[in-house]
Amino acid sequence: PAVVLGPQFGPSPLVLNQSAASQNFTSQNEHAAFVTGNAFGRYNGAALASLTQIYGGTGVLRNAYQDIFTLDNGYAVTNQVTALATVGYENIRFSGTNPQHISDAIWSVGVRLHPGPDTIMTARYGHYDGFNSFYFDGSTSPTPRTRLYASYSAGLTTSGLQLQTELASADYDELGNPVDPTTGAPLVFIDNFFGIDNNLYRLNRLSVSGALLLDRDTFTAGVDAERSKLISSST
Repeated sequence: PAVVLGPQFGPSPLVLNQSAASQNFTSQNEHAAFVTGNAFGRYNGAALASLTQIYGGTGVLRNAYQDIFTLDNGYAVTNQVTALATVGYENIRFSGTNPQHISDAIWSVGVRLHPGPDTIMTARYGHYDGFNSFYFDGSTSPTPRTRLYASYSAGLTTSGLQLQTELASADYDELGNPVDPTTGAPLVFIDNFFGIDNNLYRLNRLSVSGALLLDRDTFTAGVDAERSKLISSST
């Protein structure tokens, strides 16, 4: 069977074959990093290089690769405010009906606020994956027993790549639940909206969640919103 998507997904209806929805790939990544630490006082820098090759990928991941080089800079204006700036270069390729080859500069500016031990917020505006967007990540504790989390991100991705990235970057609490390693926010993995397919999307994702910590139990609730634009399909 096939699913017909209406004109809101593009200038003309798209027909996607559900029988070809799965995505398989094998990837290899080389990663190198150099961090200044406390050697330069208020300044902190991190030079990062990440090279990813995908072998035997299906759909838009056939012969795909992602080479990313960045220099992240932070300057502590005060103990609570850090100015952020990133420069770099990306070389990205995806296959499919609308092949994407992005050879472009990376840049962003932003600020990190740390007004208290239980509150941290990072906001950036920059150019990644060939387009400009806003990025946010934050957490706070209004009371000793409550936690609030929020994040917003945008980028080019596929179902397989998104799942791989989230699993690789996730941390786990004492009960084995996946959480964000920076904020501790509970993570909800991919495929709660549209299921798995092998296409390339520009994905904008907003997540807001909260947690109530009791003596023995923890209750969490959250809202996730996604907006995806089809960039390249497998057939």
